[in-house]
Amino acid sequence: MTAFATAECYALYDDVLPALHVLRAAHLRVGVLSNNDVRVHTVVHALGLRGCRAGISATDIRAPPMLDFVCCSYELGAAKPDREAFRRALYGRAALARTVYVGDDLHGDVLGARRAGLGARWLQRDVAHVHVASSDERGAELERVRRDAAAAAVPVDV
Repeated sequence: MTAFATAECYALYDDVLPALHVLRAAHLRVGVLSNNDVRVHTVVHALGLRGCRAGISATDIRAPPMLDFVCCSYELGAAKPDREAFRRALYGRAALARTVYVGDDLHGDVLGARRAGLGARWLQRDVAHVHVASSDERGAELERVRRDAAAAAVPVDV
C-alpha cells in the first residue's frame, strides 16, 4: 500500500509544530519511535518535520530539522512496548535516564518507556472517555515535559 508511505493518510495535530518549536527553543533533542516500517521516514519528511521552522518552507535546505532522529521498530528489530525498542532507539543518541518519552498509548508508549527506564508522559487526545485538555492545560503539560527533560527527569507515575 503506497498510500501509507505518503502524508495523505496522516495529519499533524494543530499543537504539534508549536510544541516542537518550544522543545527546540529549549535546546532539547526530539525524536520519533514508531511501530511502523521504513515508510515512516518518508511520511515524516512529507509532513515537513525534517526541515520545518516558522517562516521557512519544509523544502528549504536552510531549515534546521524539527527532529533529531526517526526510528522504526522494523529497523530496530524490536517494537514498543518492548524495552529493547526504546533502548535501541536511544543508543548513542541520548541517555535513558535523561529522556522523557511522550506517547498516546498507555501500554505501548508510557508503560513501555517506564519499563525501559525513561521518564514518560501520556498524551491523551480526542477520546470520548478521556478528558480532553484545554489549550491552557496542554500548554501547562508541555511546560512540564520541557521542565522534566531539562531536569533529567526520572520516570513519571501515571
